[in-house]
Parts: sequence; structure tokens; C-alpha cells
Amino acid sequence: MALLTKEIEEKLQEQSYLGSEIDQQDVICKVYNAFGPGCWYLINQDPEEGDYLWCIASFDGKLWELGCVLKSELESVKVGDQPLIQLDLNFQQMNAAEAFNRLYNGEQL
Repeated sequence: MALLTKEIEEKLQEQSYLGSEIDQQDVICKVYNAFGPGCWYLINQDPEEGDYLWCIASFDGKLWELGCVLKSELESVKVGDQPLIQLDLNFQQMNAAEAFNRLYNGEQL
């Protein structure tokens, strides 16, 4: 099963031309490690190379940074035959700069 829906990927790709300008983009979705630390707030996806996702990420819940993650890596991590990385179905799309600032200041989204 794919981590991201076609609709999510289309929204991510629509913002790709903005690159790393997070104040002009939204976080489209959140994916997280269902069994431990690790959280990625996805901002855009390269339409030419769909494996590259631009995101806000943290592995300890404290140090948040902007960077790239490979979709294939997120999808490949499993516990038995179950995917380790899950899509947060309750996350509401929001401005990426606002999300980064809130996360950096210790808020949970």
C-alpha cells in the first residue's frame, strides 16, 4: 500500500515550483513513525522525480529542520509486513512557515 494518496501527491507537486520558500507553501500532510520517534510534515514533491519530498522533519521531537526525504525510504521501513511510517489522517493542511515556527517553539501539531 502506498504511503501517499494520488490527491496528496498532486497537492505536493503543485507547490514544487516554490522550492524551499516555506512562507508561500502549505504543509500538505504529516507522516510519522508509528512505533517511535520520527515525524515528517510534507511540503512539496518534485514532479519530475517523485521520490524527492521537501519537508519539516524531526527524529526526536525537539530539533526541527527543513530538508529532503525519499518517499521510497519512508515506504520501505516495515515492522514484519506492516509499514512503520503512517499517514496522519487527522492532520489539517496549514501554512508551512507557521507550522515550522510552532514546532520549533515546542507545540504539537
